[in-house]
Amino acid sequence: PLPLMDRRPPPCCECCCRPEQKSDLKRDPNWTPPPFLPPTTLGLPAAEYLVVSRDALVSLLDKCKKCVEGANHLSFHMEGLAVQCSTRCNKCGFTDTWSGSPVLKTANEGNKEKLAKINVDVVTGAIITAVGGTKLRQIFLMSGISPISPSTFHRLKKHYVRPAVDELFWRTQGALIDSIRERIAKGEKVHLCGDGSFDSRGYSAAYCRYFLLNAETGEVLHYIIMHKTDTGSSSTMEVAALEQGLRELVLMIGGVDGIASLVTDRHLAVTKMMHDKFPGIKHLYDPWHFFRNITLALVKICKAKYMTPARIWVKPTINRCYDAVLSAQGNGELASEKFRAILCCIAGQHKFDQDPSFKILKECPHDPPKNPRIYLPKSGHELRTRLTVLHWNHLKATAMDGSRPVVREKMIETPDATERRRKAALKRQRELWEVLTRPSRPSAADQNIDSSSDEEDEEDGLLLPALTPMEQLESLLDAALEKEPDE
Repeated sequence: PLPLMDRRPPPCCECCCRPEQKSDLKRDPNWTPPPFLPPTTLGLPAAEYLVVSRDALVSLLDKCKKCVEGANHLSFHMEGLAVQCSTRCNKCGFTDTWSGSPVLKTANEGNKEKLAKINVDVVTGAIITAVGGTKLRQIFLMSGISPISPSTFHRLKKHYVRPAVDELFWRTQGALIDSIRERIAKGEKVHLCGDGSFDSRGYSAAYCRYFLLNAETGEVLHYIIMHKTDTGSSSTMEVAALEQGLRELVLMIGGVDGIASLVTDRHLAVTKMMHDKFPGIKHLYDPWHFFRNITLALVKICKAKYMTPARIWVKPTINRCYDAVLSAQGNGELASEKFRAILCCIAGQHKFDQDPSFKILKECPHDPPKNPRIYLPKSGHELRTRLTVLHWNHLKATAMDGSRPVVREKMIETPDATERRRKAALKRQRELWEVLTRPSRPSAADQNIDSSSDEEDEEDGLLLPALTPMEQLESLLDAALEKEPDE
């Protein structure tokens, strides 16, 4: 029997089941073609570039687009991260070219230089994030991704990325300087803050970068890059860069009178330079560097075991210091009282209405502590006594002599001296063990041994036997007894 779709409709249904003819469609003025739904794309990532496996890409390109049965000959070409593949069908001969990145137009005439967009974007991201070409290449190699060659990286950086960054910076800087000039013309002044960074730590840095920012908006107004050959040493680069940056910025805004203040770190050479060469600018110190030094000092002091109760106060103290400066809003007297209130709060005193030295702050601004803390007394003698008692209680719980705990009725030395004496004893024990375990005859691989003396000993056959650690200890004791005077 014929399939259902090929069967002829019965006579009774030929009028309604026959297919529509073109003549019928033309006679119907209201006929419209059925709507076609546009193709949809779901789950497409927002990123511009995607990492694709090599096998997945080959399986996508090895089939011919024109004929179904043909297979493509593939020819790949890589330039950095840009992939280009030329295909040719082995049956119908259809040729096509697939590219993984669009090509940007350049000012060069002709089509010799093909600038792939993905290479420019990756190089730009590596430069902006300070990753650099070397680290970027290592990441790609370890991840199995074809890397960008050093020559391509530096060529794109030199001819495309850096000119674009410079042009954008000078354009933005010009707009900022124009707005500052308008403010100065109205009688206002600008507040600056600056800091420098070096390419390496220590006193062997080769480059120094100094930035001057608008303290009110956080926008970079100017920057200076200086080499140590310009000043003669690495330690003087920061001061010289700040001086040069201020002089150039003063020329841009039209005079030093438009700068009200400058905030820097507590560099003594910077303080002297500002006092001698820019006396009209008010020089202020950045509190972050000051609080960082306080944090480092507290952490160093609290390393000892007997300072364990004071460790819990390090972080709250630094947080309160920041709060004292920020909440005071330039009121030095209020900031000073809040600083002193931190010490009182550590001692358990939260109200200062009876203290005449507190004129503005009468109590701690925080709520009563929910968890009881170990408060430290104000008196130095009482604090030392409490810490000493806690230290010796710790020793009582840890030091054992047989089955009885060692209890000392009277303290004969400070806990710090006890710790130093313990470390010295460990050092002497290590030195004695090194003496006992040192071989009597050095190894043949030791470079300090004279080869001629080894040959002579081997010819004579006089090889001293190696002594055990116990025999060496007995020999040392015998030598010590021989040195003692006879009784």
